Amino acid sequence: MNAQPLVSIIIPTYNRASLIAETLDSIQQQTYENWECIVVDDGSTDTTSQVMQRYMQNDGRIQFYYRPITLIKGGNSCRNFGFTKIKGEFVQWFDSDDLMVKNALEEKIALIDSKIDAVFSGFKTFEKTSKNIKATYNCKKTEDILESYLLGDLVFNIPSLMYRREFVKNIKFSETLTRAQDLDFVYKCISQKKANITQVTKAHCLVRLHVNTITSQFSNLKKEDLTSEILVREAIFFDAMKLEKRLRLYPTQRYFNSLKNALKAKQFQLFNNVLFKNNQLSMMFKLKLYVISVFYKLTGKGLTRYNEVVNGHFL
Repeated sequence: MNAQPLVSIIIPTYNRASLIAETLDSIQQQTYENWECIVVDDGSTDTTSQVMQRYMQNDGRIQFYYRPITLIKGGNSCRNFGFTKIKGEFVQWFDSDDLMVKNALEEKIALIDSKIDAVFSGFKTFEKTSKNIKATYNCKKTEDILESYLLGDLVFNIPSLMYRREFVKNIKFSETLTRAQDLDFVYKCISQKKANITQVTKAHCLVRLHVNTITSQFSNLKKEDLTSEILVREAIFFDAMKLEKRLRLYPTQRYFNSLKNALKAKQFQLFNNVLFKNNQLSMMFKLKLYVISVFYKLTGKGLTRYNEVVNGHFL
C-alpha cells in the first residue's frame, strides 16, 4: 500500500451556503494532506455554488458537481454519484454541516494495513459552535464493531468510518430512504462476512445539531420517513433473529419502537401493513398489537400496554 494513499472525501449538500465553508475549512486543516474532496450539490437555491467556486480557486483538491437531473433527488443519490468520481484508495463520506477534527484522516490512515477494510471512530455532537459539545459517542474500545452495535453500545453514522474503496464498491446508499440511511449503509458494510474493521477510540467528527432535526416529536414525521426507518430496523431485526438471544434484544427493541412511532404519528395503516406482512411474528402476537393499535386510535392510550406485550414476548 502507498505510504500516503489518497483519501476521497464525498460530501452531499443542499442549501448549506452558510455552513459548508466551516466544513471545508476543517478539511483543509487536516494534518494529512493527500486527500480530494468531492462536493455534490442536490439542487441548492442559495449561494452554495459561489462558495464552492471560491474554495476551488484556492485549493485544487476540492471539486464541485451538480447531481445529474436523471438521478433521484436526495443526499443518497449525491453520495452514490460522488463515489463514481473518486480516485482515492480510501473513501470518507462526510456531511456539509459537520466538522472534521484536524488529525482525523492522519490517525485513521495510521491504522491501515493490507488486511484492514475500514476504520471506525467516535464522534461528538454540538450546537451552534464547536465549543458547545452536547454528547460523545463510540469512544470506548470494542473488539467487535457489529456485535457492539447489536448490543446497543454503538451509534452508527456516516462520517464515523473511512472505508477501503474496494470494500464498498458494490454497496450503494439506498436512494429511496429518507430516514435512517446512515444506519442502513453502515450496517450493510460492517455486516459483510469477514469484514476486518479496526477502531480509533477518539472523536474524529463534530456532528452539528439543528433544532428541526433533534426533536423527538414523531407525530411530526412524514409517512415516508417513518416507513424508511421501519424498513431499515426490520431488516436488522430479521438478521438478529438468527443470532443468540443476547444479540437479538436491542435490534428487537429498536424495531418495535419504530413501529410504535407510526402509532404516535397516527399512521395506523402503515403500522398494520408492516405488522401483518412480518412473517417472523406469530398471528397471536400480531393480533395483540393490532388490538392495541385500535384502542390507541380510539382513545389515544395503550402505548404502555404495547411495551408490555412486546417485552413479554421477546424478553
